[in-house]
Amino acid sequence: MITVVAILGLEHSGTTLLARMLGTHSAATSVGGIKNFAAFASGKKACTCGGSWGDCDFWSAVDEALEAAGRSSRDVGSAIGSGAEGGPSSRQAAQDLVRAISSATGSKILVDSSRDPLWVDMLDGATDIRTVRVHIFKTPYEQMASAKRKNRSTYKELRKYNRRSRACRRALASHDGGITIPYGAFCGAPEGFVSQIMRAAGAQLEPEQITGWGLTPLHMLGGNRMKRETRSTIRYDELWRDTLSSGEVLLARLIAGGSLRRNMDSSSRG
Repeated sequence: MITVVAILGLEHSGTTLLARMLGTHSAATSVGGIKNFAAFASGKKACTCGGSWGDCDFWSAVDEALEAAGRSSRDVGSAIGSGAEGGPSSRQAAQDLVRAISSATGSKILVDSSRDPLWVDMLDGATDIRTVRVHIFKTPYEQMASAKRKNRSTYKELRKYNRRSRACRRALASHDGGITIPYGAFCGAPEGFVSQIMRAAGAQLEPEQITGWGLTPLHMLGGNRMKRETRSTIRYDELWRDTLSSGEVLLARLIAGGSLRRNMDSSSRG
């Protein structure tokens, strides 16, 4: 049985950090987002190791595993690129890719950070694959500030916060054992949350996941490009207070405050 720990949430909400910590486990492999395989296989994205398609030993081994299973990486990438709209062919391609990664690495625990629940839903129905669903979230103030710093629409970011929060809560409610994590609480006590996720995946926490995640090079597709670091400390900041005006804080509270409360309620129940 292959266990896929599916990390759900928004961009810049701690998903890549969590994926790196989980992927540091000796029995786990963090691959970034399955949804990005199409762009990687077509040369539009690079692996976090810096390698492109054909230049990364990790993904070359996955390519060989797909070929051994009678699948073409290009065809699998094309089907995955169609997303949920691709129907059974996309679902089958996503499941075959998971099997190939497990075969190439020998890992029975894979960490996927596609973020969108639609992607993890594509793994449903496979008798040899189970999912552990984890929703990590920041406050709408933090997400709004991040959008503002990148010159994106803050209003659209808040609307997306509502939509994605709702979709993540539904995704966890439809499966047993879903885990909801507030980012601020995670930064304050990462060991407890990582331990909880690993137990759900059928493994035990390893100290290196907390103390050495910054040193471990991973072969991830997509996500924030986090450089290899000489230390593995986690710092939580509230820079949004210096980024947002009082009017913007009020707007975030009015538009997405309800989503934040429901997310927090889900985390307390978990």
